[in-house]
Amino acid sequence: MDPLRIPLRHAPALAQIGCSRHGKVARERYRLDGVWGLHLYLYHGAVAIDGRRVEFAPDQLTITPPGAALEWQFPRDAVHHYCLLRFPAAQVDDLVELAPLHRLGSARARALREGWERAIATAPLEPAAAAAW
Repeated sequence: MDPLRIPLRHAPALAQIGCSRHGKVARERYRLDGVWGLHLYLYHGAVAIDGRRVEFAPDQLTITPPGAALEWQFPRDAVHHYCLLRFPAAQVDDLVELAPLHRLGSARARALREGWERAIATAPLEPAAAAAW
């Protein structure tokens, strides 16, 4: 899949953060209007982003653009951390190309999961601190 052009010059606003469990149904469809999605997986699965299939494994991260048609294929017990982000209006110079799939390795993924869990716990009372995590 082609790289995504993400407006990274300015920090995004945190729209939502959490940990989800899926798998009661094998496929689910979404469209994240106005937000970018980050998903850190604890299972093997796949997501189609505007019809382009991206297979992932535990300790991998996907980035999905706003407005894309998303279809996840889940195993029976599918747990992942997610974060939905809103970026300020971007100029062409603000855009950075990133792949939609990132292989992190277990140590880096563990550190990211720990920070993510702190942000999830912090978000209800201190959203700015959660965004910083």
